[in-house]
Amino acid sequence: MNAQERSDEELAREAGGGDEAAFVELYRRYFPRVYDLALRLTRDRETAAAAAQASFYRVHHALLSGETEAPFKSQVFGLAHRDLAERMRGRPSQAQEVEEAFATADPALLATEVPAADLPDLAKLAWQGASDLKADEYELLDLSVRQQMDAGEAAAVLGTRPEAIERKLGRIHDLFEESFSSLVLLNRGRQDCVDLDFLVGDEQYSPAMRRRIIQHLRGCESCKTTRRRYPPASDLLASLTPAPAPAGWQETILVRLLEAARTRTTGVAPAVPAGPVEAIPTSRPDFASSSRHGAAPPVRPASEMFGGWGGGDTWLSGLFGLGGDRGPLLVVLGAALLVVVIAITALCSVGVFDGDGEPATGTETPTPTATTTGTTTTTPTATPTGTPTPTEVLPGTPTESPPTETPVPATATPVPATDTPVPPTDTPAPATDTPVPPPTDTPPP
Repeated sequence: MNAQERSDEELAREAGGGDEAAFVELYRRYFPRVYDLALRLTRDRETAAAAAQASFYRVHHALLSGETEAPFKSQVFGLAHRDLAERMRGRPSQAQEVEEAFATADPALLATEVPAADLPDLAKLAWQGASDLKADEYELLDLSVRQQMDAGEAAAVLGTRPEAIERKLGRIHDLFEESFSSLVLLNRGRQDCVDLDFLVGDEQYSPAMRRRIIQHLRGCESCKTTRRRYPPASDLLASLTPAPAPAGWQETILVRLLEAARTRTTGVAPAVPAGPVEAIPTSRPDFASSSRHGAAPPVRPASEMFGGWGGGDTWLSGLFGLGGDRGPLLVVLGAALLVVVIAITALCSVGVFDGDGEPATGTETPTPTATTTGTTTTTPTATPTGTPTPTEVLPGTPTESPPTETPVPATATPVPATDTPVPPTDTPAPATDTPVPPPTDTPPP
């Protein structure tokens, strides 16, 4: 049987058994399509080639190690989807420009007949309408229209449920058809409808103009007739040929992948070779060394294949290894948290949070307490004495409180624990054994 007639499943089974020719056939069958989708999403040839190389490396390793049972088509596009999600995270959106390679149509791929003179212009309008979509919307549209995947296959690629794919895909088809229809009427319907020409005027095409044209189309029979002369937007999108990789890149990447597979069979740790046999043109960097995804880890089992956006073998490598800029960010956050903990610990050690939350000041008035010094004194004043002095206290005032450390003003000199107390600097009193006379005020009856 000719290799072109063999199914993906048969070729994948033989490639898993070590048949290089079977893997080469799968590679040449899908590389142009994977590279084309990556290029249309990223608008960067080097990034698209690096993503395609990493995806085929992982799927080849999975086939050789028997770690997956997923269909080859869903598997390679799923790996490319996750790889591109990592590469595009945080990148600014690219300019929506219509490149010639993106808008080349093949008449043989059209489901409806289109005049040859009209096809190039209609293909550009179809690609411009697709470019109005967000990246994730276009990816799903491409998988459905250009890769001919059903809801279940697309769900396996994107890691979601078929029901969610069906709901989202219907809305995306409507948006794409509206964008294409408005562009067709803007470029080919104004001469047949004076109202449309007046509505458009000299304005540049914009989302607001698109909405006005679609609203006009719903009630204008002349514009409806104009629109019916052209094929559906999805047919034109499906007819666009894959944007080719620069000369030599596809075969160079294939050489790398085969050398990596031969290295694995000899017992050496798997890795995409950094230096291929045929060098990529010198104006382009080495994809394996220029991308952090070039030397990729082995593909995970099929049960984990489409579970999320990550690409590592463990949560740790997904967090710090393949997580873009998240690793340094987490280090900074961890350091900041450590500084906060240290600051709080230092404040607690100096008693900032003791008591009722009121800060201690140098003007705080001492309350009658039993001061633990060389002698025990029960007195309504803060003046230490050499001997215990009985005093009368006001009614309702406790005569003694539990032994505590008497608050010392900030400017006071610490009192040493001796028999002869040293007077504080703010209360001049002689340090003698003469008792202090009691207060002269007569307490109330």
